[in-house]
Amino acid sequence: MLIKGRPSATLKQMAKWAESKKATPLFIELAEVFYQLAIKVGVNPVMAYAQSAKETAYGRFGGVLDASFNNPCGMKTTQGGGNYDKSAHMQFNNWIDGICSNRSLSIVRWIKWVS
Repeated sequence: MLIKGRPSATLKQMAKWAESKKATPLFIELAEVFYQLAIKVGVNPVMAYAQSAKETAYGRFGGVLDASFNNPCGMKTTQGGGNYDKSAHMQFNNWIDGICSNRSLSIVRWIKWVS
């Protein structure tokens, strides 16, 4: 399955998949945000959402980050740092900003920029 491209599932299917994985209610709600933002930049929203599911344990987090970081992909600051250092990770003002920073979405924006 490719990162770039049309949706390979509907929004309803994405949310149902997340529910089947016992995702948090917030993560299930965010399916719509992922879907809308991904299709705007030509990304298969399934890919971006699945990556975020892995990175956040379906919204349960469990590592150094929690939902208050609005960071769906474990993105670090430009200074970087250890995986268990909270200050090494980006904290976004809201979920839209965090999702827009998602690696899958950023890769396609970069591809479009250099093309």
